[in-house]
Amino acid sequence: MGWMWNGNGHMGWMPFGWMLGVVLVVAIVWVLLRSKRGPPNGRDSPRDILQRRFAKGEIDGETYKRTLADLED
Repeated sequence: MGWMWNGNGHMGWMPFGWMLGVVLVVAIVWVLLRSKRGPPNGRDSPRDILQRRFAKGEIDGETYKRTLADLED
């Protein structure tokens, strides 16, 4: 074990520690961003689609309410 204590201490391992730290930070950021994206399959829920169509004016308020009630059943 004398090679580890050649006057540099653990300096030989320092780059690996930095790389591990960077990998961990990138992994945490990736997980957080992925969790905020929505459903894992990339598809919108029926409610999301309905809300978007109502917001665009593709359907009127009555149709929106009726369809929303149908989705909740």
